[in-house]
Amino acid sequence: MNNHAGRTIIVTGAGSGIGRATAIRLAGEGATVHCVDVANVDTTAKEDPGPGALIAHTMDASDETAWTALVEEITGSGGRIDSLALVHGVLAQVLDTVVGQNREQFERVLTINLTADWIAMKAVLPTMIAQGGGSCVLVTSGAAVGGIKGLAAYASSKGGVISLVKQAAIEYARQNIRVNAVAPGIVETPMLAGADSFLNPVRDQTPMGRLGRPDEIAAGISFLASDDAGFITGQVLGIDGGLLSQGAYT
Repeated sequence: MNNHAGRTIIVTGAGSGIGRATAIRLAGEGATVHCVDVANVDTTAKEDPGPGALIAHTMDASDETAWTALVEEITGSGGRIDSLALVHGVLAQVLDTVVGQNREQFERVLTINLTADWIAMKAVLPTMIAQGGGSCVLVTSGAAVGGIKGLAAYASSKGGVISLVKQAAIEYARQNIRVNAVAPGIVETPMLAGADSFLNPVRDQTPMGRLGRPDEIAAGISFLASDDAGFITGQVLGIDGGLLSQGAYT
């Protein structure tokens, strides 16, 4: 523990689910965590994280102006940004197949799940370059690797995240910046609340016989952001209970 003592870390999606668990864990390991989400970040920031601190920022992760302001706020008095954890994400709100999806919803999912990651990195990477290094951890999905029925827009967006991770990793490795991703399986989060018809078959397919927990994904994010992962970049860490080890989702 305390792998992040004294560090400053931005975590998006921190209002609930995996993002919230990640923010709380990193603060518990000593980091000052800037929690970003469109809602509920004030609730996250009220948690007692232990040695670190939680600071709330209610903002849209796809808002370029908001990112510029956030970076200026953190670095304006000489502060650092040691790590960036991009944990935000959405599912489509309508039938998400290639034919059944409409353009507005498809582009909304891509904007939040992929374009917002690029916007965030574009805003933060210059600071990391100037300070001599840093780390970024993005969240993709097992669905981006194996595919899953009914998640066409989501899987497409998360596939783009994998490509963005690999591209950024090779572009900035010589600046001592590491860029990696975690690929969760199906995790018990508010985003999937009530989706038993979807969750139960996946639970049955998972070799470990259960769904993942947000804190288990947070542990992987913490590791990849830490010095223990100092020679790891451009990689995707699967955290899925063995689901993809047996092939694609069905």
